[in-house]
Amino acid sequence: MNDEEIRINILETLYDYRKEHSNFMPPGLLKMVINVKDYELELNVEALRKGEYVQASPRMGELPDLKITSKGVDLLKNGGQFNSENLINIAPNSPGAIQGFNVSITASHSFNQVYKVINQKNPSDKDTILELVESIENELKKDSLNKPKIKAIYDWIQQNYQWLIPTLAPIMVKILLNK
Repeated sequence: MNDEEIRINILETLYDYRKEHSNFMPPGLLKMVINVKDYELELNVEALRKGEYVQASPRMGELPDLKITSKGVDLLKNGGQFNSENLINIAPNSPGAIQGFNVSITASHSFNQVYKVINQKNPSDKDTILELVESIENELKKDSLNKPKIKAIYDWIQQNYQWLIPTLAPIMVKILLNK
């Protein structure tokens, strides 16, 4: 299933849930219905959230509770076709560049942003986080990726440092789509 199909499935699921419940859908229920890897679900939920197709609860953790917005409902009612400005795609003329939501980000720029965010937050275990992010960056430079290692590091950061995920997401998209 490609990203657009995953996003449409998420929206359809949230739309159906909304018919019977007026509140947010719990992430565990969404995971049961949408049968994809956790990181694929998370990246696509984030894309839908940034495109304002879904609303996320302020809950911290792996995935927030979600509900479809009127923009998401309109998309489904109009044939479920995303326009290109709302999808995150690798730019064909620029290896390693990621485009989405009217921004273009290279992987090295993303890493610089990650380091900047870490330095601004200045957590007590900053050195550990920097080491882990550096490990992901080094893995991306290799011809043969160690995807389980990258996923394990990403999962750990997501569980312990949710504030880094919006900056790391473009890097994960690069891994999934460009390698």
